[in-house]
Amino acid sequence: MWRFVVALLIFTLIGSIGLGKLFDALNEHSQQNQEIGQQQSLASQAQLTQIALQQLSAQQQLSFLNQAQQQLPNFEFAIHALTDYPLPQALLSELKVKPTLVLETQQHLQAYALLSNNQVLIINTLKEQFDESTNLLMTMSFYAALMTLILLFLAPFILRLRRLSVATAALGKGDLSQRVPVGSVWYLKALETDFNAMATRIEALMNDIKLLASGLSHELRTPLARVRMGLDTLVESDDETLSADYEQRINANLDTMEDLVNQLLSFARLQYTLEDTPKAAIDLNLVVQAIEHKLASPILSVHYSASPAIIWADKHYLTMCINNLLANALNYCQQRVTIHIECSEQAIRVSIADDGAGIPPAERDNIFKPFVRLNKQSQQGYGVGLAFVERIVSWLNGKITVTECPILKGAQFTLQFNTSK
Repeated sequence: MWRFVVALLIFTLIGSIGLGKLFDALNEHSQQNQEIGQQQSLASQAQLTQIALQQLSAQQQLSFLNQAQQQLPNFEFAIHALTDYPLPQALLSELKVKPTLVLETQQHLQAYALLSNNQVLIINTLKEQFDESTNLLMTMSFYAALMTLILLFLAPFILRLRRLSVATAALGKGDLSQRVPVGSVWYLKALETDFNAMATRIEALMNDIKLLASGLSHELRTPLARVRMGLDTLVESDDETLSADYEQRINANLDTMEDLVNQLLSFARLQYTLEDTPKAAIDLNLVVQAIEHKLASPILSVHYSASPAIIWADKHYLTMCINNLLANALNYCQQRVTIHIECSEQAIRVSIADDGAGIPPAERDNIFKPFVRLNKQSQQGYGVGLAFVERIVSWLNGKITVTECPILKGAQFTLQFNTSK
């Protein structure tokens, strides 16, 4: 939102300065036209008066000027001898060439015209002041233009806010597919991007809840049935040996349910835990080497890269990712599991392969979903290990693919990470 405030302030400032200069120029031009018009009117009046006075005697001239003064009260008429009212030589020379000469002071305009017998006609008048109503009109026009510019600036913001409001209302009613198009206006782009990211997270969260609810109901059904059967047996049986055996089975099933719930909670919290986890430069070779030493499995062979395989990650989650893939490979292999680490300028790849039965192509898109197990009869795990891997790899901006290993003929999981942040 601060971007919008900054953009609005900058736009208003630039608009005010630009409009101010424009209206100042218009005002100055209007005043100049008004002054030029008054000067031309005064010059015309002086020229007409000069022509009339040239044909009159001195006594008649005074009478004519008195009469003109009464008819034109805004003008002051006077006749002076050049000896009594000397003019600068430059003005006198110009006056001899032109019929009239108009000079101005701060508050007055004066028109000069030469008469016979070395006399000069002087007509004096006050400058016309700029009309206050015109000033008011210019001021109102300035603010109207400024408001129009601000409205034009706000128009895309209001329109996009309307779209955002509609999308938010639809999202609140359960339409989780709602997104808004991200425009090019920089002060709105972040808001639209954040909304889409929020909507995506909400949709992912709701999908996780559905998956967890479905998986929980399915995975708990069997141990709950066993616990119920064991309790019924305990109630009906007086055999202490049989009762002890069923108590042990009930405890084992309760442990299974507790472990399942913990796994589900860990998976549900994973996305939000990852977002708050800082990343650092990690050498993938060292991570795999530590796992290899810990497992000490004779069927595992590792091929490290010649140079350090540095990626930006968290050591704990990167180790969890490799461990889950290795556990999956060791569980389904026959005799061999291999790890290959390769480095290039653009990416780092680690491949984990086994010589097991492999994964059918039709199932490869589903194995990263929670509670998916290819072997429906297997009681090992809950089908969330690969879902953990997919979440972690996505957080690391990496890519995971599953294919058939060309050498071992079993499943091959390949992780690819960027070398940069």
